[in-house]
Amino acid sequence: MSPPIVLTGATGFLGMEVLDRILERSDRQVLALVRAPDVMNAQRRVAGTLDTLYGSTGRHAGRVRAVAADLTLPAFGLDDDAWARLARSSGAIVHCAASVSFGLDLAEARAINVGGSRHVLALARRARAEGALERFVHVSTAYVAGDTSGVYLEAQRDIGQGFRNTYERTKLEAELAVADALDELAGIVVRPSIVVGERVSGWTPAFNVIYPPLRAFSTGAIEVVPGDPEGIADIVSVDYVADAIVHLLLRRTDVGGALHLVAGRRATTIGSLAEMAAARLGRPAPRFGPPPKNLGSLVPYFDVAARFDDARARAVLAPIGIAPARVEEYFDVLVDYAELARWGRRPLSRSAAREHLRRAA
Repeated sequence: MSPPIVLTGATGFLGMEVLDRILERSDRQVLALVRAPDVMNAQRRVAGTLDTLYGSTGRHAGRVRAVAADLTLPAFGLDDDAWARLARSSGAIVHCAASVSFGLDLAEARAINVGGSRHVLALARRARAEGALERFVHVSTAYVAGDTSGVYLEAQRDIGQGFRNTYERTKLEAELAVADALDELAGIVVRPSIVVGERVSGWTPAFNVIYPPLRAFSTGAIEVVPGDPEGIADIVSVDYVADAIVHLLLRRTDVGGALHLVAGRRATTIGSLAEMAAARLGRPAPRFGPPPKNLGSLVPYFDVAARFDDARARAVLAPIGIAPARVEEYFDVLVDYAELARWGRRPLSRSAAREHLRRAA
């Protein structure tokens, strides 16, 4: 049997979808690095994640072992023996963990996103030296492009761009920290854009980025849409991103560099998104103007001028049927689920969301 896969961020939205696909599509054990005071609490968090995915079925429970780890600390705060055992057990590493908060101060964002990535990199190098590591996947974001205008290429990193927030800045810094080690670690960087619920059921446990403005618009709290109607809204469903990551992890270990997991040529605009929202939510056609104060740090994503090239990603993924759908194809499904879950106030497990969809069909 192949050695375990180490996964960070397993209790987060994207991380849990990656976890699901590893468990469903391989026989690999998973070591989930979880921030917790001890192993018991870490395992409890993992159990909650499995319940979120599968309901109270106990599915795959024996294949996921939690490791209490603080990624902001050298060796994750583990003692020497535990660190060495973890390295010897790291057949592959997928680094999904990050703070996605746009409002953190720079020092805090760096401690989590950059410091955490450096410490995961140290584990990968130790595992490689032990002869264990086969693959290293670092999850970044397409918005390392910052305030770039025009086309941002998969091969580009620091091109002198500015940043809207500390999240973008520190995710680029994290990429730069791991970039030189990719070849030696059989590594790859993946850059998703704005990740929303799965396209079939709309399920998501994370009501952020586009969801707060949509909810505000549904209640009439926003009458004027902020930003540029021609601004680019590059939105992808979580199933596309997770399918791509796990394929690159398990099947295409020969692919390196960086891949954009984005809508790319299928991206919509803020104007089109607003029109979809008006039609689905029964609101008057929106106007555009200055942003209201209550949208805070989301406002800059309403006037994005960058398009993300995804030529390499399409060449690798499209031949096996992994491709992004246009958000127009599943926008109503996203809103249907958001309303069913009361915009996050009454969350459902993924299995419950899919069962609701089956019964409604």
